[in-house]
Order: sequence, then structure tokens, then C-alpha cells
Amino acid sequence: MFHRIIIRNQKFYVDIISMIMLKESIASDTEKKGLLYTATFMLENKYIKVPGKKAIKRNTSKKNTYSYNNNLVGTGIKENNKTQVMISPKFVRVLYIIVLVLFFVLIVLFAINNALASEMLIKEEESDRFLSEIVSNYVSYGSFFEKPEPAYVEVDPSQFSSLNVQEYTIKQGDTLYDIAKKFNLRLDTIISFNTMSDVRRIPVNTTIHIPDRNGVLYTVNKGDSLESIAKKYGISMISILDANDLSTDKLKVGQKLFLPDAKMSSFELKKALGELFIYPIKGRLTSSFGMRTNPFTGKGPLSFHNGIDIANPIGTPVKAALAGKIVRAGTHSIYGKYVIISHYGGFQTLYGHMSRILVKSGQYVSQGQKIGEVGNTGYSSGPHLHFSVFKNGKAVDPLKYLR
Repeated sequence: MFHRIIIRNQKFYVDIISMIMLKESIASDTEKKGLLYTATFMLENKYIKVPGKKAIKRNTSKKNTYSYNNNLVGTGIKENNKTQVMISPKFVRVLYIIVLVLFFVLIVLFAINNALASEMLIKEEESDRFLSEIVSNYVSYGSFFEKPEPAYVEVDPSQFSSLNVQEYTIKQGDTLYDIAKKFNLRLDTIISFNTMSDVRRIPVNTTIHIPDRNGVLYTVNKGDSLESIAKKYGISMISILDANDLSTDKLKVGQKLFLPDAKMSSFELKKALGELFIYPIKGRLTSSFGMRTNPFTGKGPLSFHNGIDIANPIGTPVKAALAGKIVRAGTHSIYGKYVIISHYGGFQTLYGHMSRILVKSGQYVSQGQKIGEVGNTGYSSGPHLHFSVFKNGKAVDPLKYLR
């Protein structure tokens, strides 16, 4: 028997000419399933109307299921105790559209990532050219400590006699190395005895004191004893007593002692010679020296990073890592507000992405002097300081020089 089924779907009607079984089947099971599948998914919670037959309401006891003449119709058709799941054509179309949209989004993201990576490479190349032009023009090789000291110094018997000191006035062209050599002393003896904190900035006509033997000047601290000082520097108590013309081993806090044949620590000597960098700021290291991924995407291609990045809030003071002369202070498209300092020994340092610059080109700064504040200017992924160290015009790993 043939019937016309009219299916109501909210605001429109779909007319389907199909074959419907009543109780006696005149169609195959496959045809029956196909017909009922089509009708079910076009219904959407309304009625099936068949001419000459009473409309059959949706069976609310089973979700997404309709019944007509005792035949199960819906997304699940049960046959021989097995359930076959039907997929709606509408669902397939929606799924297809979603897949296309996701595919399009992935293509766009891939294109953006490549664009950012290319831009990053271009900017890295621009920054390298920019820096190479600057640092190559501001390399200073002047240093007071140009030759290595002998590894072994023979004990001088004169250390057990009273200490004699003479004065020397620095002349134009003098270096501390030449002065030390002239008086047959180690460089650290003159530095320590005159408590020099920066040997590179000693004015002409300055009068310094020259002891008659090698050793260092020591300031007595709380808890010190003659025995502990002698043990710390590996010298005898008698030599300290004789060199300082002491009649007792009792010491006072703040008292100055000359320690014959003692040496400055490597740390103190490098600091005085200006060969020890300090951290310009303290904070979290977010990017190291060397090859790295794009800081914006976290993906390749890899590019060379000529310094380190230290995260800190905007406004954090930035200090000079080493004493020197400001050779550049300005704004750059990549480094934002930046400062470049030239140091003795062929070193330069770069401070980038700052929010404020507090120095000017040509100005001399001391180690630890405030030169600016942390910012997020230029090509930056967030508030931080970019810090680079250059040796003879080539970028080197700052972590090998920082203390």
C-alpha cells in the first residue's frame, strides 16, 4: 500500500512520497529502514500525518524515537537483538562544516606563525647589524692589568721588620702595572694598600702610598683575632706583629693592618680592575644566550639570541654592570629604549627594552650606578631587561662574566 507522508518541521513542510508498510510488509527490510530513517530525522518533535490514518504522536518514553504501526523508527533501530546506530545527514553536514572551519583556522595560524618567525629572523639580523656597527666603533683596550702575575713569589726576609711607606705622584701616561713594576711590587699590593675600588679612573697628580714589600691592607672586623687573620691569609702572626709594630695581639674593630705577602682574593682583584660584571638587575632568567625558538610563539625556526632576558616589573632600577662610558642612549625598533656602555679591556654591555633612560651619551658611570628602569619597549614579549655582553665586538655569554 502506498501513502503520502507529510512531515511538519516548525515553519515549513516537506512532502515525501514514500512507501509505508502497515502491518503486512510489502517492502524489504532495507527499504523499510531507509524510509523510516529519513522520516525520523526530519520530524523534530512533531507529528506524522498519513491520509486516512490517525496522526501518531512522538513516543516520549524513548528519546529521539517515533512509532508507527508497531514499527520502531529513530536513531536506533533494533533488529535481531542488535542496535544499529543511524547518523543524521544534518549532523554530517554540520560536522563537515566544523572540520572545514578548523582546517581553515589551522592554515591561518600556520601562516601567522611563519610570518612571525620570518619577522623574528629579520629583526634578529637587523639587531645584529645594528650592534656590530656600534660595538666595533667603541672598543677600548686600555687596562692597568695587561700581563699575568708570576705564580710564585719568594718569601722576603724583610717582611719581619717594620714597614716603611713612601709616596708617589701619578704622572701623565702612568699605569698601575708600570708603577708596581718600578717598585718591584705586585699590582694587588698597590691596589689594596691604597684601597682603590676602580683602578681605571685614577686622575693624574694623585698621590699614592707605596709599601716596601708585598702584602695587602686589612681592616679588622668584629670577632677577628690575630690568629684567625693569620690563618685566613696563610701567614705567621709574628710577621703581622712586626710589620705593624704591634706590642700586643689585642685588636680593635676598624683597625688597619698590613699583612705581609698576603694576596687579594681573585674576586676583589677583578672587581678593582673592572673585570668583574655585576647583575644589572636581580630577577627570573626567561631567555638564555644562544639559539632559541620564537619568544612570541614558542616555536621554530631557531634564531640566535645575543644576550639574556631577565624578567622584572616595569620601573625596576637597572644598574651598570661595570664602570665605563655611555656610547649610545636612545630608542630602537627592536631594543626599544636602550643604553650601550663601553668598558676597558674591549668589553661593551647593552641594556634593552627599558621604560626610562637616566644617562646620556658621553657620560661616565660607575659600577652599580642606576642608568635606567625596566620596561616593555621595542620588540618585547613582556616587561624584562635584555642584557648583552660583547668582547672585542663579538657577543659572549653574559653568565660567564656575571658574579
